Amino acid sequence: MTDAVALDSPTSNDALIAIIGAGVMGETFIGGLMRSGTPAEQIVICEQDSTRAAAVCDRFGVSSLSMEAAASAADVVLIAVKPPDARSVLQIMGPLLRPGCVLISIVAGVPIQTMESIVADGVSCIRAMPNTPAVIGEGMTVISVGAGATAQSVAVARELLSVIGQVAEVEEPLQDAVTAISGSGPAYVFAFMEGLEAAGIDLGLDPDLARALVRQTVAGAAQLARVSDAEPAELRRRVTSPGGTTQAALRVLIGEKSTGGDLAALLAHATSAARDRSIELGRED
Repeated sequence: MTDAVALDSPTSNDALIAIIGAGVMGETFIGGLMRSGTPAEQIVICEQDSTRAAAVCDRFGVSSLSMEAAASAADVVLIAVKPPDARSVLQIMGPLLRPGCVLISIVAGVPIQTMESIVADGVSCIRAMPNTPAVIGEGMTVISVGAGATAQSVAVARELLSVIGQVAEVEEPLQDAVTAISGSGPAYVFAFMEGLEAAGIDLGLDPDLARALVRQTVAGAAQLARVSDAEPAELRRRVTSPGGTTQAALRVLIGEKSTGGDLAALLAHATSAARDRSIELGRED
């Protein structure tokens, strides 16, 4: 390979992709890349847990390298470590990345400025926030692009990230809001499902039936919202007959603050807390 990388695609025949951190998200990207046609020999991992590294290499047929070796050789580097480890990884790898390399971080709270302050000129830095439905190829990833990133590097990043779902782009100041909505969002849905399932059991349903009802109802409603041209508010209205059972429940959730409702206000408060924590993570050393 030449010193200056020029990639048309992360799946180019000679493109080497380094996944830093072989946890759930790292493994998700490996699986997505291989399903999209990237050969195992084009993927390397860097993982401190040797047992985990061996298991991932055995499962996918990829290779394991030190961070120094991966940084020196890789055309695309995806950092998928825990937030407390991100800066030390960048300090080790950043100075070794070659001009033309595409550096993608999916670590919450790590700003592009931090990445760009460590890497050499010519390295394209891209911040991304995926979410956990990526493990089934239904993720939502939102990227922000560094000032030095080329159009070609952005295209490469988009193609790589699309192997786990949909990709959108925002200015970096909005990444903390993205983290609060789509990054943390699956947990809110799961918490809702957990509560609805418990409510069904309290109403006398068999636990297995309550779980089946909740899972299919949430999955079906989400799919209906995805394929429909109607806004969620309109879909809600279509289910809500005047004076009916749904209206009785929604009066508690969103229509009568005196009963502890107002779901929108509760979600606004919750997502603000998540956004604020994302900002705090970005300020922590």
